[in-house]
Amino acid sequence: MPHPRSGRHRIARRVVAGGTGLAVALVGLQAASGAAADDSPGDATYPAVLDPGTGADDYFSPLWPDDGGEHVQAHGGQVVQSEEDGRTVYYWYGEDRSNGYYGSPGVHAYKSYDTKNWTDEGVVLRSVSDPAELESAYFDDLYDTVDDAGQPRADRIAELDYHLDTSEAADRTTIFERPKVLYNSTTDQWVLWWHSDGQTTSGGSMYARSMAGVAVSDSPTGPFRMTGVYRMPNRTNYQDCISAAVPGQARDMTVFQDDDGTAYIVYSSEENRSLYVAELDEAYTNVTHTTATDMVGAGQYSEDGRYPYLFADGTAEAPVRGEDFQIVKECGMLGARAVRARRPVLRRRVRRDGMGPQPADVLHGRQHPRAVDPGGRSRRPGRGRPVQHDPRGRRRAAVRRRHAPVHVRLAVHERARPGRRPVRLHGRPLERRRGRLDVRVAADHHRRERARRDAQPRRGGPEALG
Repeated sequence: MPHPRSGRHRIARRVVAGGTGLAVALVGLQAASGAAADDSPGDATYPAVLDPGTGADDYFSPLWPDDGGEHVQAHGGQVVQSEEDGRTVYYWYGEDRSNGYYGSPGVHAYKSYDTKNWTDEGVVLRSVSDPAELESAYFDDLYDTVDDAGQPRADRIAELDYHLDTSEAADRTTIFERPKVLYNSTTDQWVLWWHSDGQTTSGGSMYARSMAGVAVSDSPTGPFRMTGVYRMPNRTNYQDCISAAVPGQARDMTVFQDDDGTAYIVYSSEENRSLYVAELDEAYTNVTHTTATDMVGAGQYSEDGRYPYLFADGTAEAPVRGEDFQIVKECGMLGARAVRARRPVLRRRVRRDGMGPQPADVLHGRQHPRAVDPGGRSRRPGRGRPVQHDPRGRRRAAVRRRHAPVHVRLAVHERARPGRRPVRLHGRPLERRRGRLDVRVAADHHRRERARRDAQPRRGGPEALG
């Protein structure tokens, strides 16, 4: 793994590319003029690639290589646009999943002048796999983990290890997710926020901490030094949506920088039922209202001893809803329904590039005609009981009810509207009545067609069913 590269960059202009991920950041980007365009003519164009489907041998291939021929490791990240020495430059930050879900090396960064050819800048925010690593010169320079006599500072190492140790073998494993970066022109520092989570007890849930981490660096390519891991502001009645909510919960998140230089952090809370936006302080390293104590004893980390004041409780020190933070979605499930083709919904598996499906992902592919339901349920071929999943991918019981065949309902859902072309089932048009598909006729046709097909040898697997 390349060592993080240090050094200051001259910043003439700073623009943040949204913070919504690579897909949005790449839309509409053109190659920089001058030398950048000459170095890689035509590289700013992105021809369409047909998705071969999750069952294909070359799914998610070919890989997107960096300048060293290695697959880019920037999962759940962000592309940031800047200008250096008169040239537009892009930095791509994301989770390094080269080791899979556990054991992430940290946050990886890449640099590009055209958004297609990326130079590996190494791991800019490093994790550890063993507390002893924190005694090395690299971490001692960042966190002062060894005293002048050469002896390790045991308490400090233990505190840092709790938030930096991603090893599955750790007593309480931590995880890095969704890193986002801002440049602060006032402090001339780069500020990295991420979803910091992990176990609070040995063998416990990997999402028990529910915090937001922050780190700073003098350079966009690091090294970044962790300065805080916090819970975030909440309303006092944070359990109104769900009793299981914990105070100050912060999970999936992003950041935003306004034209006037004011920065904000956006985070899901209340077990992903509410979406918050909170204003950051002038340094972008904390919220605007802080206190000298960890208000909920959640194991927060603070380099300068300041912690977010969590509750809008009306005291002088407290944040005010509508001024210091706002809830932009309250008591609504934030995750999008996921659809998997010919597989159990959100089956947890790791692809060859080290990344597995996310609960909010919508994965497209050829769908088994009886496996998908527009209402969010799924049926596995050969099984009759519907299965439902909540937005985090967990199975829950479904209520059985009488209904037409699933793929008939799909046809009704998608195309049975006045003025649209006739709906076809197995290549034959079906009747409409008053602008809607006659489900009874469709169901009878389905039974006849199935009887005819069952009498013939099947070829081609599930796709042969229609």
